[in-house]
Amino acid sequence: MKQTTFLALIFMLTAAMPTLAQGRVFGFAGKSIDDPNFATAFHGFEDEARKNDDRAINIGEQGPEHFRKQGDALSKAAAQPLNGIAVSVTNSDWLADKVMPAIVAKHIPVVTFDSDFEPKHSKFRTSYIGPDNFEIGRDLAKLAKQFLPHGGTVSFMTGGQHLGRQNPNLTDRMTGARQELSGNSAHPKNQPLNGINGWTEASDSPSYTNDDDQLAIRQTKMAVLNPKIDVLIAVGHWPIVDESAFRTMMVSATADPKTGKPIVIVAVGAISPEKRALIDDQLVQGYVSLNFDQMGRLAYQNLNKLANGEKIPERISQANVILKGNR
Repeated sequence: MKQTTFLALIFMLTAAMPTLAQGRVFGFAGKSIDDPNFATAFHGFEDEARKNDDRAINIGEQGPEHFRKQGDALSKAAAQPLNGIAVSVTNSDWLADKVMPAIVAKHIPVVTFDSDFEPKHSKFRTSYIGPDNFEIGRDLAKLAKQFLPHGGTVSFMTGGQHLGRQNPNLTDRMTGARQELSGNSAHPKNQPLNGINGWTEASDSPSYTNDDDQLAIRQTKMAVLNPKIDVLIAVGHWPIVDESAFRTMMVSATADPKTGKPIVIVAVGAISPEKRALIDDQLVQGYVSLNFDQMGRLAYQNLNKLANGEKIPERISQANVILKGNR
């Protein structure tokens, strides 16, 4: 009888072991699972999780990013047991009001990456991991200044459908660029350039891509054919997501020697051989590159520390990689 009871106990313990061996579960919430930069970041996040026999789940929806879709996906994911969540913030006000209080109430550790909460909402995360988005904007503007030291007319390209739909990181990038071009570190957020320090913003700047790379190519063509625009600064990768389509458009749009050729400067993820070829062929004049693979790896590593009860820095920064071509 005692032996039977002992064997039953062993069976019960053994049956529980596979659940323990599966490790912990960490969520990754980029802005869109279709975005190649966030796909790269999730790959790094998932790869690091596997090293500890943990599981990574990709929280999000297909199609263009939208703060409501991100919020719904986060709420659904947080309904299951999670040991931590990494979030690239789409809309700080919305997530802070509608989503994050329930996640915090469940004591799920949160870090942000790529795009942070606004300072007033920083209590909802332990750490921000990624680049300084103001600095990305400044680096984009510094490239423009190298080509046009006396200033000119600039057009910005960003995501969203309008100003109210801008992610915090994109707003910060445009603000940093305007500060650098104007020479005023206190240049007001969302205020277009009006001739200060030789720089003027085009009347239709910024153009909003709604995260549609084909729309971005058409918008780029309009800028290229506009003789009043000296430089196009895209604070995200939209115009060159499809490098082949961008190349075809640029070669066609600039075929007429009488057509002006504005400087094109883009914030990107990894600089692939195809993107490097656009620089070599003078179809793009500059990149400010962000390492999304490393971002994803750092996000998991630090969530893992939080799950283990360790402390992490409030900010974990990444340096930008700058590549300048010729005109």
